Amino acid sequence: MSNNPLSTVTEGVHLFIPPPDRIAGWRRSGNVVLLDGERALFLIDTGGPSARKQLVEIVRGLVKGEDESVHCVHTHGHIDHMAGTPIMEEKFNAKIWAPRDAIPFVEKQSPIFLEKERESLVVSFRDLFTAPSWFVRAAMRVALGRTRSLTSVGCLDDVPGFLDTGFHPIPLPGHHYGHTGFFNEEKGILIAGDLIDARHRMKPILTAPSSDYQLMKESIESIKRLEPVLLLPGHGNPIAGKDNIQTASERALHTLKEAIGAVTSILESEACSLPELSSRLTRMGLGPGDVFRRMFIHSILRHLMETGQASKQTTRGKTLFSA
Repeated sequence: MSNNPLSTVTEGVHLFIPPPDRIAGWRRSGNVVLLDGERALFLIDTGGPSARKQLVEIVRGLVKGEDESVHCVHTHGHIDHMAGTPIMEEKFNAKIWAPRDAIPFVEKQSPIFLEKERESLVVSFRDLFTAPSWFVRAAMRVALGRTRSLTSVGCLDDVPGFLDTGFHPIPLPGHHYGHTGFFNEEKGILIAGDLIDARHRMKPILTAPSSDYQLMKESIESIKRLEPVLLLPGHGNPIAGKDNIQTASERALHTLKEAIGAVTSILESEACSLPELSSRLTRMGLGPGDVFRRMFIHSILRHLMETGQASKQTTRGKTLFSA
């Protein structure tokens, strides 16, 4: 399905998977699901910076007339899922909606809302991102070019006509603030956002300082209870079939269990820093890449500290964790 950027999943449900050659660094793009409503087109996420122009053409092809409204409905506020929103507003006068806790991030239109994410850090910024904050800010500006903030983002609860599509929002926390999926119970279709990565061994997507290990575990378990027959992820190809989705969920839960077990085992034997843990767990597939692996481990360290299973001490600028 990834060879065809736009496909019709079922009547009224379309899927845009940006071509892989458009995905690089901060400019990578998540998937976009487009839902036909009654005189309205609903975009579930709007992709990353590299997919903006292609998305405009896709929306033009799906909008049936001047009286059809366009709505951008967000699962969460990460740039690879919302960079197309300003151009949707500009070209189609689109109305913008997001989960309540994600509204500040969608408004900000930044790859990382550094001031907000700092609240979740249990290590130094450099330990997590392998670079100082000023460098990351500069790199983001170069990668993204000109961006603009949004001033009118409404709450997801107020989207007019959205429920007529057959989908309703369901909280799927863990990845980021307010992260939300959408489920069509009649058709058994779940739009899962950034919950599990269908491209990388069904790895749970814990890729932000604020990612929450325990909430991610609970969200994946909730997918099993919903028993969808088709899962549309934020990245990668759809997962079809109830048994395949159950297997994918089990694999994601196993990754969480295996990862926290490995981190705990290391910390019980010796105190370690986050960079040291990342180096030692390289082969666990928590990436891709060192920074994403550190994010994953960071969520585990936060969980262990919150539950009293680990402690930290900082000496001479180095933060060490022990069980």
